Amino acid sequence: MSLSNYSKAAASVGEELRDMLRAPEYGDMLDALSLDALRTLADFRAANDAAVQSIATATPKPRQALLRKLDQTQRFWAIAAAAQVAFEASAMLYEADICLQPGGPYRQMIGTAQAVLDAVHEHPDALWPFPTLSPFYPDYYEEEE
Repeated sequence: MSLSNYSKAAASVGEELRDMLRAPEYGDMLDALSLDALRTLADFRAANDAAVQSIATATPKPRQALLRKLDQTQRFWAIAAAAQVAFEASAMLYEADICLQPGGPYRQMIGTAQAVLDAVHEHPDALWPFPTLSPFYPDYYEEEE
């Protein structure tokens, strides 16, 4: 599988997780999101890194088993954090596939590698993994009607 295919698969996992946040049980939480949600998300990821990684990489049935162990609020943040991880992986893999080619000056590769690292902090889905309008890219995500 090429890096491009891995990138597409990671984006698909991110979308699958984001779709889970559309469940009615999370409606009030989605409605209350603000930029402060990013701090909450970052704090949750830092405190629950192993669980978030497990959720992001699990197949659907084991993922559901992991999520059932969490209360509603923890489940919401775990799903959002796992979606963010998947979207970050997708962005990084996509950029690596395009940019990281052998050959050329090693000093040039330093800048190229930095572009790959920056991709995870610039992709709209990685910045805002929620199924709501992004405060960063308000025209990027269109809600389903």
